[in-house]
Amino acid sequence: MLQMFVRRCSVCRAGKTANHTYYSFFESGLLKELEASTKFVPDYKLKERMRKQIEEEVQQKNRQEEKRAMAKIMKVKEIAELTGLSKLIIQHIKI
Repeated sequence: MLQMFVRRCSVCRAGKTANHTYYSFFESGLLKELEASTKFVPDYKLKERMRKQIEEEVQQKNRQEEKRAMAKIMKVKEIAELTGLSKLIIQHIKI
C-alpha cells in the first residue's frame, strides 16, 4: 500500500498556503531498505567491505589464540587470582 504524506508549504506558486502530498522514501522505510541492499553498491566497495570483515575476524581469532597461549603458560593460581574463577573451573577449561 502506497502511503502519501502531507507537507505544509509556506508559499506555493499561487502565493497561498497549501498542502502538498508526496511520497517519502525515509518515512515509508524504503530508504533503510535501499541502504541495507548491496544491489547498487559498486563491486570495489563490496570487496573492500569483505576485506575489512575478514581482517576483523582474523584479528579476533589471533587475539583468542594469544589468550589461549597465555593461559597455557600461566599457572592455575595466577589465572584464578586475575579472573576470580575457581581452580576447578580453570582446570576444566585448560583441559
